[in-house]
Amino acid sequence: MGNTPSRAVFFTLHQWVGLVVGLFVISASLTGSALVYWQELDHWWNHDRLTVTPTGTPLPLDELARIARTRHPDATGMIILWFPTRPDDSYEFRLYFDKHDYGMDGSAVLNLDPYSGTVLRDGSHRDPSHVMQWLLTFHYSVHLGLIGVLWMGLITVAVGVSLVTGIWLYRKHFLSVVLCRKRVHWANWRTAAFGLHGIAGVWTLFFVAAIFFSGFLMNRTAFDPETWATRTYQPAPATGASVGAMLAQSRDVFPGFVVRSMYIPFVTGDTVRVSGDVPGTSPLLGFGASAVAFDPLTGEVVERIDINHQSMWTKFETVAYAFHIGTFAGEPSRLLYVFVGLAPALMAMTGFVLWWKR
Repeated sequence: MGNTPSRAVFFTLHQWVGLVVGLFVISASLTGSALVYWQELDHWWNHDRLTVTPTGTPLPLDELARIARTRHPDATGMIILWFPTRPDDSYEFRLYFDKHDYGMDGSAVLNLDPYSGTVLRDGSHRDPSHVMQWLLTFHYSVHLGLIGVLWMGLITVAVGVSLVTGIWLYRKHFLSVVLCRKRVHWANWRTAAFGLHGIAGVWTLFFVAAIFFSGFLMNRTAFDPETWATRTYQPAPATGASVGAMLAQSRDVFPGFVVRSMYIPFVTGDTVRVSGDVPGTSPLLGFGASAVAFDPLTGEVVERIDINHQSMWTKFETVAYAFHIGTFAGEPSRLLYVFVGLAPALMAMTGFVLWWKR
């Protein structure tokens, strides 16, 4: 490849964008890889604390929701993140003090014993038992709240620039890499870094592009001026329709509905939302993309959302999200993403070595 002016511009841009955002790319990469199984790892990490002894009949969901709300009376709403799948599982709630506060103190995680209502864990993401929750917040906001969400959104744009310039610079080697004709030469740091940078970049290009583009879509709310506006909330009455009844009714609306989460508002103007998967939905459109919304006071169904019948843009966003968290092909793709998630970190580190040894 000749050292043409256009190549020099692309190379300089590729190099300096990588150097400026490299540390943030590494942090997003490492935390993203760990977060593929974040709920499973959280329960493994806190197994002794979150595992309960089955004793009789579980308490009604309404009673557990009342305990959670009483525990945090200043919360504006909560989401049930983990429904027990085994007799010794606990319930996990995330209570929001402001849905638009993306910092460590914007929400609290609460685990309850379903049989006694005993609090097993409670606190913000600063609590040592909330390692995975801490990583999750760091992943999308680097613990800087909405400013951090905006910054990470800008990082995804920078990575897009890096990908485009990298593709152009390495375009003549793509076929050789795909045909496995390119090898890593371990003679020294520079040749090893060059080989790893190019080969890993080609083989993971699609997934890395999908991960960072979907990351931009997920963080794009920070680019909306309305997101930054100060909000006031009007508390909703503590009494209303039965939470347990609404959960059961969601399965009547969509027979065989696999519930993933349930959002319960504590302020006026919002709806109870049971999210999950409709039977027969492709993994590309699964993992909580369908939902049933209820009036929190009357329990009346106000909206039915079957992702299979939504607009093309809604489906596109859902597919993008599936490619961000690795659920697009079920468990095999989640396992793949544990390793694919490390590719951006490898690219950033080998890119730094190439700059250092230039």
